[in-house]
Amino acid sequence: MIRMTLALTMMLGLLMGFWSPKDSTASETARSQLAAPTPVAMQQTQLASVNGRKVNLRAGPSRYYEIYYTLPRGALVEVLPSDAEDWMRLRDLATGQIGYMSADFVSMH
Repeated sequence: MIRMTLALTMMLGLLMGFWSPKDSTASETARSQLAAPTPVAMQQTQLASVNGRKVNLRAGPSRYYEIYYTLPRGALVEVLPSDAEDWMRLRDLATGQIGYMSADFVSMH
């Protein structure tokens, strides 16, 4: 237990730059990675809500696809990119499930 704690402390110190090993190359590499993080593109999420009383979330963009479950009026969803006409690809924010819903039953925010 003590060895594990010491090892974790040394690793944390190395990453934070408080402790430098005899091989300074590894330390410089670790510091440069910490000092210059790679920028991540900000993704805009488009939120919407279900405007029907009980609306089916389906496996595909048609009423012939399997129904995963129904969503109640007001349920929040994230709009995902899709090429389907009159159907929206959505992520249910409550469960993370991705599926399709008729655009007639979705209100954009």
